[in-house]
Amino acid sequence: MPPISIRILLIDDDEDDYLITRDLLQEVERERFNVRWIRTGTEGLEVLRREEVDLCLCDYRLGATNGLDLLRTARSEGIRIPIILLTGQGDREVDMAAMQAGASDYLVKSGLDAAQLERAIRYSLQWHRAAEALRQSELRLRQQFLRISLLNQITRAIAERQDMVSIFEVALAHLEEHLAIDLGRVFYYDSGQQSLRLVAHGPHSEVVSNQIGMSSTAIPLAMTDLQPCLNGTIVHHRDLQTEILPKARDMARFGFRSAVAVPLAVEGKTFAILSLMRRQVDAFKDDEIEFLKALSEHISMAAHHARLVTDLQQINEQLRESQQAAVRQERLAAVGQLSAGVAHEFNNILTIIQGYATMLMQAANLPPQQNEAVKNILSGAERASRLTAQLLAFSRKQVMNPEPMELNEVMGNVVKMLSRVVGENIQVRCEFTPHPIYVWADLGMLEQVIMNLSVNARDAMPKGGKLVFSTRLETLDDLVARRHPEARSGKYVCLQVTDFGLGMDEATQARLFEPFFTTKEVGKGTGLGLASIYGIVKQHQGWIEVESRVNVGTTFRIYLPEMVDHTTMATASTSFVGVPGGTETILIAEDEPALRLLVREILRSFGYQTFDANNGPEAMAVWQQHQASIDLLLTDLMMPGGMSGEELAKRLLAERPDLKVVFTSGYSVEMAGKTMANAPGNYFLPKPYRPITLARIVRDCLDGRPPSVPTDL
Repeated sequence: MPPISIRILLIDDDEDDYLITRDLLQEVERERFNVRWIRTGTEGLEVLRREEVDLCLCDYRLGATNGLDLLRTARSEGIRIPIILLTGQGDREVDMAAMQAGASDYLVKSGLDAAQLERAIRYSLQWHRAAEALRQSELRLRQQFLRISLLNQITRAIAERQDMVSIFEVALAHLEEHLAIDLGRVFYYDSGQQSLRLVAHGPHSEVVSNQIGMSSTAIPLAMTDLQPCLNGTIVHHRDLQTEILPKARDMARFGFRSAVAVPLAVEGKTFAILSLMRRQVDAFKDDEIEFLKALSEHISMAAHHARLVTDLQQINEQLRESQQAAVRQERLAAVGQLSAGVAHEFNNILTIIQGYATMLMQAANLPPQQNEAVKNILSGAERASRLTAQLLAFSRKQVMNPEPMELNEVMGNVVKMLSRVVGENIQVRCEFTPHPIYVWADLGMLEQVIMNLSVNARDAMPKGGKLVFSTRLETLDDLVARRHPEARSGKYVCLQVTDFGLGMDEATQARLFEPFFTTKEVGKGTGLGLASIYGIVKQHQGWIEVESRVNVGTTFRIYLPEMVDHTTMATASTSFVGVPGGTETILIAEDEPALRLLVREILRSFGYQTFDANNGPEAMAVWQQHQASIDLLLTDLMMPGGMSGEELAKRLLAERPDLKVVFTSGYSVEMAGKTMANAPGNYFLPKPYRPITLARIVRDCLDGRPPSVPTDL
């Protein structure tokens, strides 16, 4: 193997001295010297700065300057190349000054032979290599110490953070400050979407990202070469300009040349990636990457701990909210049960008031003043019955009491009250059909639908706007009906409510009628408003269509079957004229004494024979004595004595299957928990009711035909 060539720089302004020195070096057989001759110190310094030589031989005298000045300048600039100073004659002061300035040796030209020169060069190079090795070793130790110190700093800093994002941010801040990172980021790995989502910047990196307009949207994993990170492997790019994938080329276009991506993993599963970049080519050395690998373990453990803490806090919060919700539900259930009980008792009392007031109205020649007083009693009872209906609605135990009604009139009455609901900054406009349109509906429920939609429209227009109500008739054929899954062909009344507010996106519209779904702030909505509207419309054999655009507005269209034959619309008539009676015998089971007495008087006034009982066992005793003559059982659903009205009816029907039965209650059938009274073909009379309604439903039941009038009359 040939000897390694040693590059020698000779700085001497005398060509003869150069030739002598060159010849001496050529006499040495142990080494191969490649000599480069420079006349001036300025040119020599430029060569030394570029580190193009292994050793420098410099003459002391260089014209206007001297070798000692060149030596001092080189050392002050950090040039560590060995420099041997040559002089024509020995001078102890120059010798001492040269050694103090950092010369590797000091040689006198007179008497210098090849062996002496070779030995000085060889020793200087050996000393330099040893010094460089020691310096590199010290540098490595110092770097290790600094990195350990940095690792401790970051570990202490992230230990004080309670969430993952702040842990990532503080780690990146330290890396930018101490490791001169030009762009530091952390990406969260979304395994479901197979993408990387940016979750944290270093403070300097965030400024850089904003300056160059770097996107923060999710990056498909396939557009990167970071797949190995998911398997725990560090990805190292020495030069991004040589990469093929688009994202790597994009970063190179932004001026970043080298990069390293370190997986952040727990139990072998990568959940995030630490991405670091520098603007220099091959700027990440192996020892630095090893440090980043060790750092990633600390960050991963801290982030995992933060996630556990966050999950525990969320579980505790969910448990607390669940407990509070359970308490609220129990409280509401108790209040609802109390409301239902109060409403039931009120319905018994109102039935008595309405019954006797109606009977008074039938008295001949009632003085006008008394006649007006009785009308006021009936009116007050009617308002009270609406109050009980609201109580039952609160407890979700209301009975649907449909009746024929003219929709435009109902809409007009509700709109009159809307100014107090929607506020003065919302303009209300009505566009009703010029002719009356009729539907079979529950007035209270229909008003609730209109009010709920109005409140939603108000909330969608916080700065005010326009709210439009319109009605029209539509005839839908099978083709048109296919536009909505619940639509059917036929004639329908369309009630349309339009606001010009915030609107909704498709995701919100898809969940619009789900119970408890709301877009309002916590405490501002229950999520039951639109769900209850949906249920009410379904009860009325209709459906709802919704159109909405964000920042444009929303339109609700409610379709209800048109009531074509409205000539038989029931009115709140108190006259008994034209109501058929009979001679059949009726067994009355009612635990309220005054109400039982009223029912007996009403039925007897229509010609019926009656037996009455306070509860189920008493009714059974009466039945045992008179079952052959009893044609119909009129029973309250819920009675004391250990036997409900339904149980009583079952026992009597077991003995007499042809027995007619009418159930009555201040509760709904659903609230009472009875199925028999709600079965097809059976008759249910909700309280309060008027005498005429009782007489008609009894007659209908005895004759085996459906109720001829709504049971709220």
